[in-house]
Amino acid sequence: MNHRVRIILAAVFFFSMLQMPLAAQVERVGVFNSRKGFGIALERKVDKLSYNTFTIFADMYGRYMTDEGHCGVKLNFTHSHILQGWQKGDSEIYIFAGAGATAGYVHEFGFPPEQYLPMCALSGKAGVFAALPGKIDLSLSFTGEAGICLDSDSGTLHIYAEGLQSTIWPELTIYFRF
Repeated sequence: MNHRVRIILAAVFFFSMLQMPLAAQVERVGVFNSRKGFGIALERKVDKLSYNTFTIFADMYGRYMTDEGHCGVKLNFTHSHILQGWQKGDSEIYIFAGAGATAGYVHEFGFPPEQYLPMCALSGKAGVFAALPGKIDLSLSFTGEAGICLDSDSGTLHIYAEGLQSTIWPELTIYFRF
């Protein structure tokens, strides 16, 4: 299957996970930036102290070290809870943590750069969120993923080592608030 077709199918799957019209549900849309990759994040408020985040991004593992291969793609869903918050004027800062799931088509440590593997994982996320005056919000977080990937050549399952190793890489998401 063509690499572009895989990305388009992943995007269709991602947006179908939202289950309801975007305009009625999405509170924030943002740009996800990390050494892990770059992409788009959508945030939906569940109640006063919890929210869901949907992120689709280009998995950049291996791309910084070599010119071979293409970017992978990852989809992440996280249900987060606000643990502590502070408000001053029009600004809010809060600490959050949550759990979720990740699926993707990625490069994995120990495999050739041109070989990409389907993966799935449980994820955990923690960070700090700043709602600034105006319509711009910032999120600085860390996400760990414990999962498996499938080597389609041999039909064997492997532990998704990159998901655990990349936990130390911070993720900065710049959101636009509606």
